[in-house]
Amino acid sequence: MAINFTSAPVVNPGTDRPNSYHYNKLVDAYNDRIKSGIGDCAWRIAWQAYSATRLIRNPNGLSFPPIDELLKLYLYLDPSSGIT
Repeated sequence: MAINFTSAPVVNPGTDRPNSYHYNKLVDAYNDRIKSGIGDCAWRIAWQAYSATRLIRNPNGLSFPPIDELLKLYLYLDPSSGIT
């Protein structure tokens, strides 16, 4: 049994300009693969979003920031408190 996904049109660099049709077809191709469940794409997307904010400050000598400090600290701060 073959698996068929929506294909995104090829945009040739330098000669073609991507427009809304190309972007919409690209998103359709992504969504088709995500909804299929093959490769557990939904978990990979969540993990990539977590990994992008995992270590937002570099370690400084013996001072090592928490690994997921954005999720455990910064997102709980009230913007009106003035804490940065």
